[in-house]
Amino acid sequence: MGKNNFVSVEKLHIWTHINERAAGGAAIMLISSDLNEILGMSDRVCVMRDGRVQKIISADEATEELIISYALGAGEAVR
Repeated sequence: MGKNNFVSVEKLHIWTHINERAAGGAAIMLISSDLNEILGMSDRVCVMRDGRVQKIISADEATEELIISYALGAGEAVR
């Protein structure tokens, strides 16, 4: 993941805690620019642009290409 596909021990530790909390029923808001991380850990993806919600995408339909297209301004912002 990231620029050189290196995942630190610290990041793995954080992911483990996030997954444990989510499995226990906690709601988690993950804010990241790492698309692999977003796609791998999310049930839903909220894409924002210029401080507005551009699109909310389910994990089933989310792809890197779709996320990037909304981040770059495809479609109307959610009101």
